[in-house]
Amino acid sequence: MTSFSRADISWRNSSTPVSTDYDDVYFSADDGAAESHFVFLQNNYLTERFSTLLTAAPRAAESFVIAETGFGTGLNFLQAATLWRQFANADDQLVFISCELHPLQKDDLIQALSAWSGFADVREALIRDYPPLIQGMHTLELFDNVRLILLFNDVIDGFSALLENDHRIIQRQPESAVNAWFLDGFAPSKNPDMWTDRLFNLMARLSNRDTTYASFTAAGIVRRGLKSAGFTVNKVKGFGKKREMIRGGYAGFPEVFDHTHPVTRNSPNKPFWPIYRPSLPSPPRTALVVGAGIAGCTTAKALSEAGIATTLIDTADAPMMAASGNPQGVLFPKLSHRAELLSEFNLFSLLYADRYYQQPAMRAGYYRTGMLQLIDNPSEQHTLLHQRFSAVDIAHRVSAKDASDIAGTRLNHEAIWYPQTGWVRQNRLREAFTQHSDIEFRRNETLNNAQKQADGRWQITTSNAVFQVDLVVLCTASATNTLLSNIPDSEALPTKPIRGQVSEFDSTGLPALKTVICHKGYICPSAPDEPDVYTCGASYELKNTDLNLNDAIHSQNLQNLADYLPDFSTEKTGNNTIRGRVGFRCTTPDYLPMVGPLFNVTGFDRTFSLLGKNARSHIPLPGSYHDGLFVNIGHGSRGFGSAPISAALITAYALSRPLPIPFPMAAALNPARFVIRDITRNRR
Repeated sequence: MTSFSRADISWRNSSTPVSTDYDDVYFSADDGAAESHFVFLQNNYLTERFSTLLTAAPRAAESFVIAETGFGTGLNFLQAATLWRQFANADDQLVFISCELHPLQKDDLIQALSAWSGFADVREALIRDYPPLIQGMHTLELFDNVRLILLFNDVIDGFSALLENDHRIIQRQPESAVNAWFLDGFAPSKNPDMWTDRLFNLMARLSNRDTTYASFTAAGIVRRGLKSAGFTVNKVKGFGKKREMIRGGYAGFPEVFDHTHPVTRNSPNKPFWPIYRPSLPSPPRTALVVGAGIAGCTTAKALSEAGIATTLIDTADAPMMAASGNPQGVLFPKLSHRAELLSEFNLFSLLYADRYYQQPAMRAGYYRTGMLQLIDNPSEQHTLLHQRFSAVDIAHRVSAKDASDIAGTRLNHEAIWYPQTGWVRQNRLREAFTQHSDIEFRRNETLNNAQKQADGRWQITTSNAVFQVDLVVLCTASATNTLLSNIPDSEALPTKPIRGQVSEFDSTGLPALKTVICHKGYICPSAPDEPDVYTCGASYELKNTDLNLNDAIHSQNLQNLADYLPDFSTEKTGNNTIRGRVGFRCTTPDYLPMVGPLFNVTGFDRTFSLLGKNARSHIPLPGSYHDGLFVNIGHGSRGFGSAPISAALITAYALSRPLPIPFPMAAALNPARFVIRDITRNRR
């Protein structure tokens, strides 16, 4: 099996890319765009299917999912996205999922797409957000109603990341099924590793009875594989001089769970408990987001952009007044030299957030200055981190001299330089969220009670109003457990508050910083609207619930700064503190946030109790959850980085759309993970 690597290409006439590894062209030199449209759009009937969505009666938002086996230059995506934008309603979403084992470098992509002037808007959006060539999933929100999920991997590992479970007793994936397959890629004779029965069986798992496919190749191995996986196969005239191509649909197996299938102790499987099966009769049209910190604001924005009428409430006078209220927030990427889950989530969050805050509506609040993480004790781990990420411009190990040049001040430590990050200005972000026309913000609202109604909706009683909504999202940090005490079959979540105090001081006479610098704390460059003020911090205090500013903590913040930045001695900063702020981070035992549906305690205890006797027990049942009730909490000190992708995840759950992160990562964020942990450890 060929391993992941960037594409090695040559050019014919400077406009036609050719893979040197596979000795094959990416598209026809005659008329690649016309061939792409004929094979994949026309033979999947996309014009008719998209126009049907446009003319449908008023309804909840829908999604259309296209999956592709070879992204290549992105030409098929440009075609499909352009057609979608001509026909689709604003609230409907195209989700285009494409695998690519050998992605093009950005310069090659630009050259390959330069000839296609008819797709200018989509082409420019793709080039703008094209991700670094890091193996794995990349989710790009190119437009409000177009999501591109790039799977930089082989087709087996790539599409397997979309599966809720890989155990053989689940026959197929009933939720978020693919509507149309583009079977593209190099010819089977040149790339036999891709065109296998494993691919066709994965396709079946991700399809339903309305799924279609089209392929440029009519090779026998492809026809036989598709038939054996449950697809119909029809030969039709190919494009131009090509004699044949194939198209068809899924006509396979309706079973989802086969409980009679024998399993053995060592049967491969992922856990079943993270599987969320909402029983709501229709997609939600109304939502209430409780808590207007960065998690709540991003969630409200994501839901409203999906066509859900969203109300955002908070106990404060304005959004982002609690832990998210610090004047400057850092997108801090805590990465590892190994592919560990926490590090992978942090990387995914960083890349997604970096694109998110560069959107036109958010751009005024984001300063992409990069970040230096100073190194106390240089080790092989820092070298390995550099080796893993420097080639894709994510993280570089730099000398103290180079770090000083980057920072604009003397530094005596080596550092890891993260160029694709920066800091956010809280007051600018607040303006962006509050000016969002589709979000109703209700201030000074305290949630008193939440009740599930007979019709499946939620009745939420607050201090000033009663809401009837389809969907509730609790973004209430450490206050969540107080709210859960009023909801039957729920229990307290394992969170803890950690006090943090930031200090602001006069920057007169101090070096003008050019980037964020992290050490035991952090310091940001001055904000343009307050050029004479520096913000540093933040303290990390367990078991301290004092809301009042503490002069001793101010002194400690400034001393930490002086220990790492020689030009910021306490003699220069100690008498210049002008103000500060106290907030409380909400953290979890494993440092991952809790994002997903709220579990039903009784249902989980009853269904998964056998895990207490044998942690490897096979219990092929989905989790038991409160329909329409979600939590999005526990982001700790990295909320500005992790909140945007978490909001997208909540929205995908709510609308039964493909998840924007790999399913194993979503399972690791699921709040029920701690229930399963306690059951397996006999703590319940």
